[in-house]
Amino acid sequence: MPTIHTDNPGPCPRREESAPWVQEHGNAWLAAIVESSDDAIVSKDLDGVVTSWNPAAERIFGYTAEEMIGQSIARIIPADQLEEEKLILSRVRSGQRIEHFQTVRQRKDGSHVYLSISVSPVRDASGTIIGASKIARDITSQHDGERIRGLLAAIVESSDDAIISKDLNGTITSWNHAAQRLYDRVATRTSWVSYEKET
Repeated sequence: MPTIHTDNPGPCPRREESAPWVQEHGNAWLAAIVESSDDAIVSKDLDGVVTSWNPAAERIFGYTAEEMIGQSIARIIPADQLEEEKLILSRVRSGQRIEHFQTVRQRKDGSHVYLSISVSPVRDASGTIIGASKIARDITSQHDGERIRGLLAAIVESSDDAIISKDLNGTITSWNHAAQRLYDRVATRTSWVSYEKET
């Protein structure tokens, strides 16, 4: 976990001491958490205009804070996802939170990044909703891994060659359609044992 640098607020106090500590150091502590987070943390107003943009957002999307603050969040949204953003803002206006919503956004270089997003309403001192805060985690590697596994599984299943895998004890762990045709057995341990006995 990265070290959090603040204006030396000192150790977090016990609960009974927390109120004065939060008043004195809370903003610096929270700002340091946002700045050091590995997740993109972004805030925007109810029109979708960006009001804050942390370093992780810079790394994930390729835009600096200077390039994004004051600009529409639509800048990082693919054209076919714009209706999704309207729905998110509509839910935020009604006070709803959105938890771990998986979606896709667009980097500065035009490539896509897959994200798990949580969105919360931001309220002013009177409780009026004035915007939204978004925490976005980059799950591109996970998404790509699942896509590759799916592709490999499709290749195995469509192969004309029998492809069989087994563990170190000789127990069958996978058996594709070509193997089933070749040995005329369903992909079960019983069928494999039966085949071995017959041969």
